[in-house]
Amino acid sequence: MNGRTRNGWIGALGLVLLLGACGESGDTSQSADSAGQDASSLATNQQTPDASEGVSGAQGTTIRAAGYEIVIRTADDAQTTRIEIVRDGNTYWTRAARGLAPRRTLVDGGGTVAPGSDITGDGIADLVLREEGPDGPRFIVLSLGQEVDVVAELEASPEGRAGFRDYDGDGVLEFVTLDPTFKDILGAQSPTVILRYERGAYRLSTEDMARPEPTMEQMEPVIERILLSEEWDAGRVPSELWERAADLVYSGYQDLAERFIRWCWPDGRDGLDAFLTTFRQAVAQSPYGRELIGESVGSGATDAPGQDAGNETGSPPRDDVQDDAGDSSGG
Repeated sequence: MNGRTRNGWIGALGLVLLLGACGESGDTSQSADSAGQDASSLATNQQTPDASEGVSGAQGTTIRAAGYEIVIRTADDAQTTRIEIVRDGNTYWTRAARGLAPRRTLVDGGGTVAPGSDITGDGIADLVLREEGPDGPRFIVLSLGQEVDVVAELEASPEGRAGFRDYDGDGVLEFVTLDPTFKDILGAQSPTVILRYERGAYRLSTEDMARPEPTMEQMEPVIERILLSEEWDAGRVPSELWERAADLVYSGYQDLAERFIRWCWPDGRDGLDAFLTTFRQAVAQSPYGRELIGESVGSGATDAPGQDAGNETGSPPRDDVQDDAGDSSGG
């Protein structure tokens, strides 16, 4: 698979049992600075009545939730761990991994979510596991109903923070991570994606990712800084141009992102059309590209006052330039 406010604008395999349902260290784009819902009530509202603290013994550690026993056993080498989910002497699910450590994790610093909490909102208790792979962490959501079913395996970026958060205050946790598509270019500054559980799967939530459209007053100092970047002299497109343009797309303003690229491109410099093509291809290659392009959120397709969609390069349009609703694709 499954916003950021930057500078005042827009904003080996191991398995870790999450005794909470939230993310990791690091700062990330939209998730840390936006939305602002307090998740402190989740532990009280969602905890399953029979969820209990882990009990350690010679056979390992056992955690009880939703009528199941979650048994964690560590091998003699202290590296390999096996998780078994058992009920009435029958094993319903098992997985072995290396470097496993049980823990309870805060939800955005506001509380904990016990094993057996209903994080998907379908009325069935859930359990979240975290697996460390060579390409980054993976979150495994298990449904603890009559059977133990795998609801989702959510890939997370190795950069920045990933995990669960209640964005809209409805008691159902969304999954947040960074889009790995841009990791080689932007690393931890890659755009954030938010996935919401609906219709039986985690799907991109463009509604939760949407942000207010930036004004020209907000964009002008950013454009000027990119135009003066020393990265142009080194023969590179400034990383901030990638970052800001990607933020616009992931906030719902694809057309504005392309106009922004044009405004940031120095007059007389070759390569604009080639870069626009590269940028579009990067977005299209994202696992979420179809939803980003096909479900645009906001008014990015409409020129803001004073914007000239035909302005190819250089400074942003002046207020006395007549609006032009022409094609701004740059193709």
